Amino acid sequence: MNTINNEGEVMMQRAKDLIKHPTKYDEVTSAGSASYVINISFSKDTGEIVEGKYLELNHEKIKEEEKLSERRAKIWKMEIYMRNLSDER
Repeated sequence: MNTINNEGEVMMQRAKDLIKHPTKYDEVTSAGSASYVINISFSKDTGEIVEGKYLELNHEKIKEEEKLSERRAKIWKMEIYMRNLSDER
């Protein structure tokens, strides 16, 4: 079940684009999405992505995000349920 929120989905799509086109991004423009990329590093001088490294999507991070999203959804539903119960009293 894929329950990652829209923001997470956007970051993953940007991470995929970053892997395909690393020269389009730097440390600032890749903020957030770089956390979904394994083996990424940036030049201390320019902030550009260091060339010559094999970049790949961090599937483990995606799985963790999905689990967190599912937990948040369950908690949110439970809070609404509890609120509705207290409103009925």
